[in-house]
Amino acid sequence: MPTAIVLSGGGAKGDFEVGAVRCIYDRGIRPDIICGVSVGAINAVKLAEGENPGDPTQGLPGLEALWASLRRDSDMFVDADWLHDPDMDPMLADYLTGRSPRLGIAAPASPGPALGDVIGPVVEAIGGLAFLLGPGAGILKSLNVILQRAHSLFELSPISAKLGSNLDPRLVAAWGASGRHLRLGMVGLESGRLRYVTESGAVIETNGAAVPDAGPIAVACEPLANAVTAAREQLTTIQSELQRAAPGEKHTIASEVAQQRGAVADAEAALAECMRNSATRPLVVPLALGTLASASIPGVFHPVSLGGETYVDGGVREILPLQAAVDLGADTVYAISASRPDLPAAPTSYGSAGIFEIISRSLTEIVINEIAMTDFGVRPQAGRPLPQILNIHPDVDIHGLTTIDPGLIQINRDYGFMRAADVIDQVDSGSRRYRISTDIAMHRVQTWTLENTVAGQPDPLQPFTPSAPPRPDLQAQVDTDKQALAGLLAERRVLGGAMPAGIDAFSGRPEPHPWLTSFNDARVVRVSPPAAGSVPGTQVAASVTMRNVGTTVWDAARAYALGSQQPQDNSIWGLGRVGLPGRVEPGAEVTFTFMVTVPPPPQALFAWQMVQDGVEWFGSPTVPVTVAVAEPARCGPIRQSISGNLADIRGLQQALDGLDPKNHADVTEIRQIRKQIGDLQAQNAALRTEAAGLGCVAIP
Repeated sequence: MPTAIVLSGGGAKGDFEVGAVRCIYDRGIRPDIICGVSVGAINAVKLAEGENPGDPTQGLPGLEALWASLRRDSDMFVDADWLHDPDMDPMLADYLTGRSPRLGIAAPASPGPALGDVIGPVVEAIGGLAFLLGPGAGILKSLNVILQRAHSLFELSPISAKLGSNLDPRLVAAWGASGRHLRLGMVGLESGRLRYVTESGAVIETNGAAVPDAGPIAVACEPLANAVTAAREQLTTIQSELQRAAPGEKHTIASEVAQQRGAVADAEAALAECMRNSATRPLVVPLALGTLASASIPGVFHPVSLGGETYVDGGVREILPLQAAVDLGADTVYAISASRPDLPAAPTSYGSAGIFEIISRSLTEIVINEIAMTDFGVRPQAGRPLPQILNIHPDVDIHGLTTIDPGLIQINRDYGFMRAADVIDQVDSGSRRYRISTDIAMHRVQTWTLENTVAGQPDPLQPFTPSAPPRPDLQAQVDTDKQALAGLLAERRVLGGAMPAGIDAFSGRPEPHPWLTSFNDARVVRVSPPAAGSVPGTQVAASVTMRNVGTTVWDAARAYALGSQQPQDNSIWGLGRVGLPGRVEPGAEVTFTFMVTVPPPPQALFAWQMVQDGVEWFGSPTVPVTVAVAEPARCGPIRQSISGNLADIRGLQQALDGLDPKNHADVTEIRQIRKQIGDLQAQNAALRTEAAGLGCVAIP
């Protein structure tokens, strides 16, 4: 029964997917198939490392840590170099990157009809020339920079660096070698085809066929390559003639341009076919590079060259790669969409909208939404029914494609966890339990916004609105909102809704902010659980290493400690708190080495998290480890004694069945046998009580 997790594109909104996957994993569900596109590919490839409770940087815990490390836009992407070219107008650069709503440059004014039909055009021409020599000169230089250098607005170099240091392709390969499958969608600009990168780095077509590694031009294809060059040069020549031609000649030459474009396309197609036929090996790429290709939104992030072709975000053709999971034989698919499935109506009319607003609405909203909707039209495998598809998606978008803020990331992760829990539990989408997860998320965004206002900080969701002076008078409203959040969380619990770890802390502390100067946070570094097979009641060693990634100093005098989890504050291992061995400065690590008392068999969970008692639980909890516990030596003899007694009871019962209670000679013997059976049953009862106290298993 193969299980698949499918992760959509959505830019920075991929944090929703991380929370949803955490909920799925907390239910004990593990995927055999992982498919992702764009940011979903980044999440997918990290999940495909698998899990290792002793290494919190691997798999899902490592993915959660990666997202927790993002605090500003520059942690995910940076401006392309050409935006800072000396000839690039800064106001135009800010407009293109969304940092300014307008260019800040006024076009030359028309003199209007008052100057007459003769003088008016002359004055207008002089005004236009003055504009080009003045404010318009910067625009012309900027256009030249764009035409000569621009390939994208941003570079994914920060994420590329994080993948380089946090992704282990060997772990992914080992995960795949156990029969599991990874698919990362990307689109080749030259071929126009949707293709996938697999767990081994192989690039394949949607039908599973290997994509050949084009490499250098094969000798047999060199004549075709020369033909392509000649066709392109001829096209350039005809285009130059078109520019110089008289008005009456342009129509004829334009037809020649169109014909030559067709000739270029035919020549390129013939060369591509020759290269495919001449290839001697399949294309295999580094996993990190294939992941970046899948995440390279056209025009926003730089495309990636792989095997002689240029690749961009797979979302150009497929936002949610469901079909790939179905083709791999999935029986159950957890389809996680980072964005809301419906397209909200525009708040204003586009009748007077500018070109960029129209393009943005059409291509980045309407077209993308249409692609996402068609992704659900999957075809079943031949002879098999469609798998069960659990569609996990938000009802509202907490933030945008390129918005990076630690508070919004945390809110959206928690939203994804709650929504996944409700979908898995098959909660009706119209029920209060289902809807309250959205209410909780939106309420937290409202409070997060108010916290920015109180601190006089800019609102990342309103980039064009300048920050205002601090408003400490609004702190009382923040406190009221926190109380309301506590009420919403309590209501969800009453309704039976699962909650992500640590969410209650935000009813008493601020949401995360990049400007927050004092906050608790912790990251798991290493875990050494008690040795498996330890004897119950004995003392064994364990250790947990934590890194202080907050801004506060951990000190035992301020009630900082390591606390037990799963469940919270338990004493399964004989203690619920481990004291700090000393002060822990921000950025430093601390190892808690402590002795635990082994609980009864057969197994027990070992899980811990940092806590400041009386304030909050904080940071990443350790991944729960199930530790097998050995039976006490006494269990074996108990089991043997009970089994022997049961055999004796069966023998006595058979002897009893052969006696006649009406026969006076048998009465005495019957009485003796029944007493023996009673004594043996009493012995077994005492032995079972002893076994239960020792935690013995498989007692007959």
